[in-house]
Amino acid sequence: MLKLWKWYQNCLAIHPVKTQVLSSGLIWGFGDIAAQTITHSTAKKHHHLQSLHHMIHRALGNYNARKI
Repeated sequence: MLKLWKWYQNCLAIHPVKTQVLSSGLIWGFGDIAAQTITHSTAKKHHHLQSLHHMIHRALGNYNARKI
């Protein structure tokens, strides 16, 4: 890890703008992937809960209709 840090520091000294652009792009890319993963996971759970709610409502609705 120390070798990687030294390499990064060297790149910053030689090509500061290019290194910062690439660093920012990598950080942004990883952040975007993480956000999409979390959003997809949350949406999937929300959809699952909505489906479960509808199934329960239908089942109880049918059950109540049979009682009458």
